[in-house]
Amino acid sequence: SMNKDTIISFTRVNNKLSYENYTYLICTRAKTGKRKSKTFLVKITGKEREYLSSLYPTPIQDTFNLDYQGIKYTLELSQESAILRTR
Repeated sequence: SMNKDTIISFTRVNNKLSYENYTYLICTRAKTGKRKSKTFLVKITGKEREYLSSLYPTPIQDTFNLDYQGIKYTLELSQESAILRTR
């Protein structure tokens, strides 16, 4: 569960992030308006997909900001892992 001091370490394979029994997908929009970020995060449960948040680029490469249920997070991507932490 994600709360105020969460740090979650994911295993990353391409655009799929895994943590325990949870799977998240980094998706890319085909078209982006001015207000929409190019990438966003989706939670996969069986065949269901739940939109979680846009991923907003930061000045740091492969690091994104996101908001989920009113809490602000930073997602740091590396080749084979990812770290989600509150900011």
